[in-house]
Amino acid sequence: MAKFSVSEMKGKGLMILYTAFLGALALSVLMMPVSSILKDLTRIPLAVTGSVFWLSLGGTVFSALVINRARKRCDAFCADDSDMNGLGLISFFKNKEAKIADISMFAAFAGVIVTLFLIKNVYAFFIFLGLLVFFFGMHCMLNGKNYAYIKFNQENKEL
Repeated sequence: MAKFSVSEMKGKGLMILYTAFLGALALSVLMMPVSSILKDLTRIPLAVTGSVFWLSLGGTVFSALVINRARKRCDAFCADDSDMNGLGLISFFKNKEAKIADISMFAAFAGVIVTLFLIKNVYAFFIFLGLLVFFFGMHCMLNGKNYAYIKFNQENKEL
């Protein structure tokens, strides 16, 4: 039986893992109103949705921490990251991928506001909330040092 070590994953693989966990987190948000309706018949969908939410949230944070740890151990990147100030949380439009995520995040936020105050449709609200969760997570990753580290290593083939 082969041993699996998360620290041996490549940067692109870790980014895919982060995105998959973030996608599962967003899907669990989408499933919340449906699970709430079905709770009168059975509590299984509610338990599954809650479990997926917490496991995917933990997986998203864990994969971000693994990327962060690898970035901090890379001397070549640390010497080259002088222009990387600030967190991805408060930075916007740093690269092409981040521009797409940022614009999508703003659109999803507008959708949340519109469905919450004007349309008042709970299902549309949860759709936009799920999209907001996903694109906010992508915004944080794509505008931050960890994504710059992944791109740096893909360009330099060191990771």
